[in-house]
Amino acid sequence: KKLEAFLCIVKPDIIHLNNIHAHLTPSIMDVIHKRNIPIFWTLHDYKFLCPNTHFLNHGVICEKCKGGRYFHCVFQKCKKDSYAASFVATLEAYIHAILGVKDNICHYISPSNFLKNKFIEFGWNQETISVVNNFLPTSSFQNHSENIGNYLLYFGQLELWKGIKTLLEVASLMPQVKFKIAGDGTLKEYVQQFIERNPAKNIEYSGYQQGKSLQSLIQNSRAVIVPSEWYENFPYSVLESLAMGKPVIGARIGGIPELVKDGETGFTFEYGNSEDLRKRIVYLLDNPNLVVEMGKKAREFVEENFNSEKYYQGLIKIYQKAIGKHR
Repeated sequence: KKLEAFLCIVKPDIIHLNNIHAHLTPSIMDVIHKRNIPIFWTLHDYKFLCPNTHFLNHGVICEKCKGGRYFHCVFQKCKKDSYAASFVATLEAYIHAILGVKDNICHYISPSNFLKNKFIEFGWNQETISVVNNFLPTSSFQNHSENIGNYLLYFGQLELWKGIKTLLEVASLMPQVKFKIAGDGTLKEYVQQFIERNPAKNIEYSGYQQGKSLQSLIQNSRAVIVPSEWYENFPYSVLESLAMGKPVIGARIGGIPELVKDGETGFTFEYGNSEDLRKRIVYLLDNPNLVVEMGKKAREFVEENFNSEKYYQGLIKIYQKAIGKHR
């Protein structure tokens, strides 16, 4: 009702959706369709393909629901390890499939090629999805490529699928290297206990950080590690680190390799492979000049490819083309 009243006043040419599942829900589409307004939707996750949103089954990648077999979510208790929550998520997925929600969108926008290809793999029409990378205002992030810090940094959620256990394993095998971890999550206690038991005392937990305090941590690091073990779409943790002139050692999974150009803006490694990650760290530490060189390339890479003008032009091009077809 609120949207209907709003549209009567605003009368938009298009409507662009982002994350609406949790609050607005696709129910708003009926109101929009009454006015024949073309709808665009930026896909930030895999909600249309997986009732648990992120292709995760108790922290491990799972694609059992492929082909619309959403009932696996209930059997596996994927959502919050709860039959009730999993049933609701599964029911929602079936209802949206029956109602043909996905077919009511004029065009989809994907921040990464990986996410687009995953949707196509699950049977979506590739003509209805275009890739437009998110942008970052680099003016808000100073270039610190010349500043070679004395520690490696991880910041983000402390969860199994973020690869935090793999990172801790590597850190324990490299007592001469200093690591800093910033973030919060269900594995916070596990991280703290691991650090307390670690005889080398080379791992420091900085708690949850944001804003200037987080930027300070990135600024004074030698490199940032992103050891994710799930299908990351377009992680801003990588983009922000590159923008600050820091090379990134990232897992070769999801959209990460589209940001971390191996040997140029950082290194990629086989996700979940602690030995592969260790080798990349050793190589970077043994070549301090490479840290500066990669940091400079990282900053340039972000400035050239992920600026607001490029994002705007990509968006407008898609709007105009899709609106023409819609009419």
